[in-house]
Amino acid sequence: MIKYLLLVSLGGALGAPLRFILSSLIQNSFPFNTLIINISGSFLIGVFAVLIKNFEILAEDIFKYFIMVGFLGSFTTFSAFSIEVVNLYNLGNYYYAVLYTSASLVLNIIAAFLGYNILRLF
Repeated sequence: MIKYLLLVSLGGALGAPLRFILSSLIQNSFPFNTLIINISGSFLIGVFAVLIKNFEILAEDIFKYFIMVGFLGSFTTFSAFSIEVVNLYNLGNYYYAVLYTSASLVLNIIAAFLGYNILRLF
């Protein structure tokens, strides 16, 4: 259990700052930063899920706990997405609130699907 806690903690210590840096670089009135980060994180979690299942490149513990739970868990933030939708709604930007919600849901699921299935082509 301690091993997994350390792996998750180390992954999170890298994912959170990267998310902060990328989010700071992608500034706009529409919250593209969280959208782009969550889409890329969803894609990567699909890729790593299939690597765990089909390949033995690294130990499963590294992929599952360090990368997927720790790094990608702290890199993507559904909570940030949620509050951004609420803020858009509260500002009266109903169109953007619905667009952002729809795009996040659809594009993140597509990205995870593609990430999971892209390596199966090889």
